[in-house]
Amino acid sequence: MLIASDAQLDQLDGRDHFRAARNLELWARVPAELRRAHFTAHNLPSHPAFRWRTEHPKWLELDLRGLPGPMQRELAYAFWRLIEQGLGLNGNYRQLVWRLGQMLDDRRAAGRPAPQSLMELSLREWEREWRLSRARRKGRLALAVNQWAALRRCYQHLAIAYDPREWWQHDLWNPKLDRRIPLREHEPIRMNAGYDFLAIEQPWLRDGLKWHCKVRLEAGSLRWPTVRARLHALTLFSRFLAERGVDEPRLAASAAKLRVLALDFLGELRGRRQDRGRNRGRPLAGGTLTTLLCDVEQFYAFMADHRHEAAERLGEPRWLAVGDEHARLWRAGEKPAMRRGPAPDRGYFDDVTMGQVTTNAGLLGAPACEGGVGDEQAMRLLMLLVRTGRRVSELRLLDFDCLLPLQALPDSDGEEGALVAKLRYQQTKIDGAPDTIFVDSEVVEIIRAQQQWARSWLRRTLRDDASSSERMVTVRVRRPRPRTWRRTRSGSTHFTCWFRRASASETWRPAR
Repeated sequence: MLIASDAQLDQLDGRDHFRAARNLELWARVPAELRRAHFTAHNLPSHPAFRWRTEHPKWLELDLRGLPGPMQRELAYAFWRLIEQGLGLNGNYRQLVWRLGQMLDDRRAAGRPAPQSLMELSLREWEREWRLSRARRKGRLALAVNQWAALRRCYQHLAIAYDPREWWQHDLWNPKLDRRIPLREHEPIRMNAGYDFLAIEQPWLRDGLKWHCKVRLEAGSLRWPTVRARLHALTLFSRFLAERGVDEPRLAASAAKLRVLALDFLGELRGRRQDRGRNRGRPLAGGTLTTLLCDVEQFYAFMADHRHEAAERLGEPRWLAVGDEHARLWRAGEKPAMRRGPAPDRGYFDDVTMGQVTTNAGLLGAPACEGGVGDEQAMRLLMLLVRTGRRVSELRLLDFDCLLPLQALPDSDGEEGALVAKLRYQQTKIDGAPDTIFVDSEVVEIIRAQQQWARSWLRRTLRDDASSSERMVTVRVRRPRPRTWRRTRSGSTHFTCWFRRASASETWRPAR
């Protein structure tokens, strides 16, 4: 997750958390093969995270030996955590190490002490040192974006590893950075799936929501994607309270004033407009309004039931003033009715259209030179969608060994469409619901073909013909976008990716 907001940058401050003993603990957690200060093609010739053999032939080493000992151990730990996420260490990290050495030399030359650890400075201070060093050597204050992004990633991992607080007390939640966050076994997590609780202005409300989400996540009654929806609803509620000057958990001095405040918030939401998507500019749909209201109401119902624990755990005695009237902020009929069933304009494929889709599914897997897309995984996912009726998210989360053997019925042996196996998928919607379906030989053949392709792709990527580290039947493949050269009216050349001409000028802009 790349840090963007000023509030997030200010939060990444590990100056008070560095401890020499913790530094050695982090070093001991690094695998033996990565517990080094000099990474080269000789001591790590086939490691998949390093691309010095083919993709970057000029990058021959990653040398940390010019940095102080604690900083060497910190970077080795950060590199290991990045590798655990499936990221590769490219030339940007080599440039980062080189740039850190320059910054330390500049501080020594100026008569200032050189930091021994990355945690001796906040990320804001490292940004300042980076700009000063670049200005002295290059005459420019601008940051080198790729190397600066590499430093941010490393600093985030280290700031969380050094921080002695519990995971839920952080204002930035990201399972990629903190493995203590409780998730389901097959929770789909994007690389940038981080939640920023700093969007909530009131500290008491922010801490209360974090504790509420922590308790519900650990109890299994709240899922990771739902945390985002609840954070969004409470962010809107926080802005509403700030505009009204409300800064206490009980919200109002009496039950009557609380009801007025709740109805005013309902009116505030009814006046909002959608700011994205195809319905941008339109009023919020009834289902969206009800979801926002329910998220706020469920949070306050939880805090009302646990007001004594909240006051003790959060060190905020004002939560004791929350009562039963907060558990039901809106009455029956005040929340918009949620529409049941599909939208009236939502169409379905008829048999003819579905036949055309399946007939042309091969174009997804065909090479681009033959007029196809060249994505075999997408082709097989489409075929599985048609034949199984499962959600695409359930098919993307299939375990590598997702087929369970099943003997065909005696009277259907050899018949086309006979059930020959069970497909085990990830049931993420309903707890305790069945997670297997019967499938025929065609589905089995599709799964087998995808397993073979995934195993071959991983072995080529890992450069290990004996690798057996397959976890899921589908893998994430990053495909580079086609690149072209474009020229502006002035004659200057720009390197662009999927650009298109703007309607009113000779400049170019990314195509959406």
